[in-house]
Amino acid sequence: MVNTIRNTVDEKVCELANTSLDWIIRNIEFFDVRNQVSDDFRWKLKTYVELVFLTNYLLRSKLYEQDQRLQKIIQFNLDICQSFDVEAMIYHDPDGLAGLAIVEEFLQLTDETKLSFAFTLAKFWAYQVTDILKKIPFRLMDLKYSLERAGIANDLPSYRELYNRTVLGKKAAPPYMSTMDIYSITHTVFYLTDMGHARNLIVDTKELQAIFQTLLKLLAISISERNLDLMGELLMCLSFLEPHVEQEAAPHLTELAWNLIYTGRLPEGAIPSVTFHAPQLSGLSQKEQEKHIFTHCYHPTLVIAGATTAWMK
Repeated sequence: MVNTIRNTVDEKVCELANTSLDWIIRNIEFFDVRNQVSDDFRWKLKTYVELVFLTNYLLRSKLYEQDQRLQKIIQFNLDICQSFDVEAMIYHDPDGLAGLAIVEEFLQLTDETKLSFAFTLAKFWAYQVTDILKKIPFRLMDLKYSLERAGIANDLPSYRELYNRTVLGKKAAPPYMSTMDIYSITHTVFYLTDMGHARNLIVDTKELQAIFQTLLKLLAISISERNLDLMGELLMCLSFLEPHVEQEAAPHLTELAWNLIYTGRLPEGAIPSVTFHAPQLSGLSQKEQEKHIFTHCYHPTLVIAGATTAWMK
C-alpha cells in the first residue's frame, strides 16, 4: 500500500516540479532587484537572494544539470551580479551579510570567481561582529551556514551551541508554536543537514527521531491550516532527515500534503501563500495581476521547486 501511495504521489511531485520551475522562468523578471514590483528595497533583495538560494540547492542536487531552465536561472543570476551593485546590499540591509554570502556561494558553484565578494564579506565580518551577535539563534545559524558555504572564516558559536538556543533545540511543544517558530525549525533543519548533504549530524539518533516526530506533527498542523508554503518546507526537512532516522515519513500524511499542494496551485503554476486571495485580482490589468500573483506566490513556488527536488533525489 505504501509503495502504491508513493508511486501516485511521485507523479504529482514530478508535475509540480515542472510547473513550479516553468512559472519561475516565466516570471523571472520580477526577481530582478531593479524591478518595480515593490518600492521596498529589502523585499526586492530578499526575493533575489531566495532565488539564488534555490539555485545553489538545484546546482548541488545535480538533478537539473541538463535542464535548460536551470541554465536560464543561472544566467539571470549572473546578469544581476554583473549589472547591479550587489555588494551594496550589505550596507543597506542589516541582514545583507548572509545574503551576500549566498550569492558568493553561487559564484563559486558556477566557477565565476572573477565576480567574487569574498574580500568584502571578510572585511564586513571583521567590523560588524558585535551587531551580528545580537541576532536570534536560528538567524545566527543562517549566517554561520551561509558564511561557511561561501568559505568565509568566522568565530560564531558552534552549531551545537546555536541549536540548543533555537526553538527546535529547546523542544518547544508544537501546539504552542507560532508560524514564525515553525519557519525557524525548518531552517534549523536545513542548516543542520546541509540541505540534505550532510553525512554526520551534530545530534544523536534518539534526538533525530524526536525531531522527525516533531516535523510530522508540524506537517499535520500546516495541513489543517492549509499553509502550502510550510507544508513544502516541512516535506523538504522530512526528506533530508529520512536517511538519518531510518524511518519513512508517515505516507498517508505526506500524501495528503502533496495532494493539497497539487490541487492548491494556481492555473499559472504558482503556489499560493496564505495571503493570496483570488478576488483581489478583479479589475487589475494583466501585468498588475502578474505582479500581485508574484508578490503572494513567489516564496511558496520557490519552496515547492526545492521540496520536489528533495523528494525526487
